[in-house]
Amino acid sequence: GFISLPLPVTQCPLPKIQHGKRVSDSRWFYRIGDTVSFMCNMGYTLQGSHTSTCQANFRWSPPLPACKRGKCPSAVTARGKAPL
Repeated sequence: GFISLPLPVTQCPLPKIQHGKRVSDSRWFYRIGDTVSFMCNMGYTLQGSHTSTCQANFRWSPPLPACKRGKCPSAVTARGKAPL
């Protein structure tokens, strides 16, 4: 018979962020040197870097960003006054 040995880790974990998504691509694995870009869903603000790169230690650097619920901008007209 065959012996099944675990494969060595050669990729970073799938980069997922809550309330956001990857915008650069939608691959299922990322190798050392691959860079991913992120954006947040409507109503959320990105905290951290918009991009992260898979490092030789199989971690993302800078760390993956977070999407925090954003505050709605106040309604201001071109003259600087809020509409009634």
